Amino acid sequence: FYESAKYLGFALKIMDIRNKNTGKRSFMEGNLFTYTGDGFSSKISSILDPDKDDSLLSFSEGVELLMFVYSGGQASRLMYKDLLYKCPPWNFFEKDPFGRMRLSRECVKEAFRNSMSLYFNHLPYWKKYLDSLKDQDQEEMASLMLALGERPGCTSSRLMEAGDLSTIATIVQYIERVFLIYDKDMNGVLDEKEALLAYPRFKGLIARMIKKQQIDEKILETMGEEFLSNQEVRQKVAQSLYKNQRSIQRLFSMTRFVYWYLLIRGELPLKSKYEGQGWSFEKVKTFFKKLYQDMSWWWFNLKNVTRSRSEVEDSWWRRKLRDDVRVDRKKLTKIFLTFIHGNSSESCP
Repeated sequence: FYESAKYLGFALKIMDIRNKNTGKRSFMEGNLFTYTGDGFSSKISSILDPDKDDSLLSFSEGVELLMFVYSGGQASRLMYKDLLYKCPPWNFFEKDPFGRMRLSRECVKEAFRNSMSLYFNHLPYWKKYLDSLKDQDQEEMASLMLALGERPGCTSSRLMEAGDLSTIATIVQYIERVFLIYDKDMNGVLDEKEALLAYPRFKGLIARMIKKQQIDEKILETMGEEFLSNQEVRQKVAQSLYKNQRSIQRLFSMTRFVYWYLLIRGELPLKSKYEGQGWSFEKVKTFFKKLYQDMSWWWFNLKNVTRSRSEVEDSWWRRKLRDDVRVDRKKLTKIFLTFIHGNSSESCP
């Protein structure tokens, strides 16, 4: 649909011509963040071979996604109108592709921090959370929310566009939707039981991302960077990496580890600047080995545990997990942020 409609969207100035992955991103968002969304397919055939991927965007997911986009657009227009008054542009030739004035990021940061609660009146629980924060936490939260709208390759580091505000408004709705679906006790924090409920929705996406990282590493080690985008090479590498049931099981084991690493640490397991780009799976293993003193993960598979459920619930492992998994709205914002900027290979995500 996107490939067919994008040129009309560009002509009507309702789609940003600089965004090259809008269709792919919208498909992902509809599957992950709508009430009826069921995530990406976690069938191994879908994960290993993109041509056999049976993940689809249903009609109800598509309709709800359009509601998200429209609601985010309306909220961002109110934000932009208020910020344009508070931060008048000093250069009237600085305009975005839609002819709207660009604003100083420094000025916007201060004005946004003072008014951000008012900008999200349409999300009462999000507004309540913002109002409950102390001054220092409010400043940190404002910086995180503004960072959600940064689009390297699209926008300037010193100027902010109306499109950045639209991105912020839409992503905040996604974060709030995760809480509305999984925060069963409505206490504003996702605990380990609620996180377990959310895992099936995100399992397929994380498994695909891990597979991509592992294939990239193998190609870089054996063939070099020039082969990274060669689909035939990637397919052959995938077949060599996941050739038996044991290797496939290791993929899903790492998927679980990365999921809990995200919730506990609030960030992707990225390599340091000295190690290069990509994920550090060794960092994940070391983290869990230090945290739990053992690389066993039997507590992720309650169905396969021979003990009774009460014994598992009272075990040291589960008590430790209950203490470590405490995801509030600020932490989930950090997780979204690390996904957007820490994992993006697009020039204009």
